[in-house]
Amino acid sequence: MAQVNPTLIQWVTDLDHVALFLPPTAPSPEPARRIPFWKGLLFHWLVPGRLGPHLVVDTWTRAFAAHTLSVLLGLSVAWHLGTRSSGGLLRDLTSAQELRLILVGGLLDLVTQGSYLSLNTARAMIALFVVVVIAVAPACLACLLIPWCADGDNGKSAARRGFKSAYWATTILIPASAVYWTACGLMPPTLNPLAQAYGQHLLSPLPVALMLLLLGLFIRTLLVGGRRYVGQPTGPGFSPREPLCDHCGYRITGLPLTGLCPECGTPVRDSLPGGRRRPSPCHQPGFTARGVLELAHMQGRILRDPGFFNTLAVYQGQRAAWHFWWGTFLLMTLVSLASSAVTQTLVSPLIESRSDPEDAWSRAMLVVGLALGLPWLLHLSLVVVACQYAECWLKMTDYRVVVTVCYYASPLLWPLLFVGIAALSASSARLAERLAEAATVPLLDQLLTAAGLIDAVLWLAALGASCFTLGRLRRALRAVRYANV
Repeated sequence: MAQVNPTLIQWVTDLDHVALFLPPTAPSPEPARRIPFWKGLLFHWLVPGRLGPHLVVDTWTRAFAAHTLSVLLGLSVAWHLGTRSSGGLLRDLTSAQELRLILVGGLLDLVTQGSYLSLNTARAMIALFVVVVIAVAPACLACLLIPWCADGDNGKSAARRGFKSAYWATTILIPASAVYWTACGLMPPTLNPLAQAYGQHLLSPLPVALMLLLLGLFIRTLLVGGRRYVGQPTGPGFSPREPLCDHCGYRITGLPLTGLCPECGTPVRDSLPGGRRRPSPCHQPGFTARGVLELAHMQGRILRDPGFFNTLAVYQGQRAAWHFWWGTFLLMTLVSLASSAVTQTLVSPLIESRSDPEDAWSRAMLVVGLALGLPWLLHLSLVVVACQYAECWLKMTDYRVVVTVCYYASPLLWPLLFVGIAALSASSARLAERLAEAATVPLLDQLLTAAGLIDAVLWLAALGASCFTLGRLRRALRAVRYANV
């Protein structure tokens, strides 16, 4: 809808009739500031909430330049990790002479092998794959960020900010590279032989902890950097809205408040503030004991009640919806981790008795990683599918409404989560079956013969859970399609 003169945003003289226009749903954004390039390059990861909104509305050239410099530094660290000694964890770089020798040695290797690069298709394909991954990975992240970046502006603006936010988030590689080179330079020479002999056993928790910390900072930068919109107030959230019937979308401007919609017969008052749409029960409690109880109660209510979204206020309490989503996500993560822990407790003794303990530990860590990633993957998929359906089929251009629905629709993922947990458990049990001898473990031998039946049941359960989740999500989006509140 075109920008409307603010003088038209007023109630008609007769207060018993519907207003000409409803006020905008998003407050006016602050003006955009130009952040110095060096400041964004070095400190964006530290204060993404302050610098990110202004950086993502800046030019594409600066975003590409920041991404390129960060990736080059990251590749230099990866190259150095690949050229370290086989038994060591860190190389001793206390002298500049050794650094020069490493660089010159790498250059000589490149020149020596340069004549073979044109004939070595495998190396060319690997190099092409690395380049494609570096270019495509931020784009994939940006596609997932578009719904999270919606803050009253239109879809194109949210897409641009999502892409630039993904490019600027790669600047986390700069402090990561600085930490690595500093650790290499400050490491005493006396520790180098110890690291070469026992580094993989004594120092392995350190890089794991650093990687987890950097991953957390990267996710924080992604989610916080482009979440707030700055710039010109252009978009569906900053324009006045014509009142529509909550059920059918008929324009109810000027109709009496006590009347009915001429199209579907819905009471006019139900479509306006103070009508049937109210904030959710978890709007006020927050992170308190009552809020936790309300969070648990809302899980079952949303799963049981298909009409929950018919009375949900989607333009109010968006921060409460965000908190509800985080609570649901953490609850699903705890359930997934607890289930994986139980599975590993039952299966790991058999695996350890039939394989190398280090391999068993690696498999356990893989299962834990899958258990942590499963809820996150399900939630991201829900948001992406909802936004595509809402824009293409329902013509809903305000992504904030869609994301709010997805926040409250997150309990609909419980069936899919349980199917995923069952699949992980079945995979772990099947691994134990292959490692065990059928003569000594008859129970697992019986399970092995039923592997096909288990897979069929899991596939049917996954299909049924997907149909349930997508059907309820479609119904929820249709229920808020014409919401005024």
